[in-house]
Amino acid sequence: QIGITRRIIDSVQPDDWVVTVSESTKNDLCERRPIDPERVFVVPNAASDDLFYPVTDDERIRTVRQKYGIPEGRYLLSLHSMAPHKNIPRLIEAFRLFIRQEKPSDTYLVLAGGLGRPRKEIFEELSLETADLDRVYFTGFVEDDDLAPLYSGAEAFVFPSLYEGFGLPVLEAMQCGCPVIASDAASIPEVMGGAGIQVDPRDVTDLADAICDLLASSETRRIGTQQG
Repeated sequence: QIGITRRIIDSVQPDDWVVTVSESTKNDLCERRPIDPERVFVVPNAASDDLFYPVTDDERIRTVRQKYGIPEGRYLLSLHSMAPHKNIPRLIEAFRLFIRQEKPSDTYLVLAGGLGRPRKEIFEELSLETADLDRVYFTGFVEDDDLAPLYSGAEAFVFPSLYEGFGLPVLEAMQCGCPVIASDAASIPEVMGGAGIQVDPRDVTDLADAICDLLASSETRRIGTQQG
C-alpha cells in the first residue's frame, strides 16, 4: 500500500489539479511535488451519520461488549493495526504504565479490528509478551452496526498514530460523543479542531499521563452524577 501511495504521489505533475483530504496532506504533497498550492484543493472526509452517533441505550452497549468479550468495567478504545505508524506498542506500554501507577481494578484497553493472523504471531511482531496483555483485549473484526455502541461505551478513544492523511477514526469517535486522546502529529490536530487531548505520540509518559487525567476527570463526573 505504501508503494501504491508513493507511485500516485510521484505521478502528480505541475499542471495537474489535485484534491486532498486535509491541509496537512496538501502541505506534504506540495513539499514532495513541484505543484502550485493554488492547484490543490482540500475537501475533508466525513463520518457517516448512519454509523456513528451517540448510543444512550445501556443494554445495547452491554450486548455489544458481551459479543466481543469486553469485561465489565471501564475501557479505553483504540484500533488495532500492524502498521508501524499506528504506534500500538507505545500505546500498550503507556497503558501498562498507567496501570502500574494508578492500580485501577476495572480498567481495560480494547483494540478493535481484525487480527488477520494468529495472536502469537502478532505479539511476536509487536515484541509483546502475553504477560503484557492481561488488561488488553483484541476484539477481532467489528461489524459496522456495532461501532457506535463500542465508541459510546468507551471512557475514551485513544489514537496515538505517528502519521495520518486525515485520521477519520478521531472524527468517528467524536461524532459518537466519545472523548478523544490523540497525537499531535500530521493532520490529527486539524481533524480534532481544538477538541480532546493532544499528546506527543512518541512520549509514552505523556500518553500515560493523558489517560490518567482523562479517567480521573471521568470518575469525578461519575461520582458527581451519583451524588446528584
